[in-house]
Amino acid sequence: MLSSHFFISYHGIRVDPLAIVAMTTAGARAAWHAYQHRRSEHWTTSYGTCTLTEVTSKNDSFRVRLLYSYNVPGERYALAGEFEKDFNDEDEARQWAEGLREQTIPVRYNPGKPATSVLWDSELANVVAGNPVLSKPTPPSHQPLESWERMFFPGLIVLSATGLAVSLAVHVAAIAGVALVSTLGFFALHAACIVLFFPAAKGTNQQGHSQSLDVAIKSWPEWVRISTYFFFYYAIFNFLLCLALFFMKEPGYGGFENGAPSPELIRWFSGHWMLFFVASSAMMYMRLRSGADGEAPSRTA
Repeated sequence: MLSSHFFISYHGIRVDPLAIVAMTTAGARAAWHAYQHRRSEHWTTSYGTCTLTEVTSKNDSFRVRLLYSYNVPGERYALAGEFEKDFNDEDEARQWAEGLREQTIPVRYNPGKPATSVLWDSELANVVAGNPVLSKPTPPSHQPLESWERMFFPGLIVLSATGLAVSLAVHVAAIAGVALVSTLGFFALHAACIVLFFPAAKGTNQQGHSQSLDVAIKSWPEWVRISTYFFFYYAIFNFLLCLALFFMKEPGYGGFENGAPSPELIRWFSGHWMLFFVASSAMMYMRLRSGADGEAPSRTA
């Protein structure tokens, strides 16, 4: 006679396969949940709305499922997500479903892939406990422009873009063995790329607050982000290559020749010039763009 619940005997030890499967599944879900929590610690926080809540039951376990929508700066339409949480107590599960229905909730989304988002149990529990989100803070990327940014950034962007174009031409010519700049031009480009970077970085710090630069870059449009990453990795490659050629005592990489920078030396440094100019242009451009978007709500207040 077969029982609806069976055991497997292994060396005299009775093993319940259903319990093992259940515990393995629960462990995998817990591990995945912990991983999602860990990787979303530095994601951007937005505020969404819980659009649907429901409670289902299975094998004395109750699961709360909710659907939510949220808005991301730069996205034309609202994005959607789904969240599930298991409970052993039906009353607690229904309390969560009722407490979250049509409530404003914190949503953490991946700046590089805004459609990827997670909800934190601790933040949802706060809403369920009767501490709802009363307002929707303006995202850091939408802080109003400072007066000095509005005044100087357009011109500085033009200067940075011009510096990038000149540095690119100088770099290509240097690879071909031609030095397009004199000693004065060499030091002028070197100083300009650094000087222009400071106001760009200052503006980014004002809007990004505690966000790391990597997180800020991931929130940029794809074409801006890819361009910045390209020049970043190329600058590293170019520097290491020139450094290797210098240690191999290749001619020209040692410094100046006849009082002027050699093409090889120009090639070495111009990789960094391009990176600084493109980074400055990108940061100031995104600051102007996000700051202008952030002023829109104040006109309707």
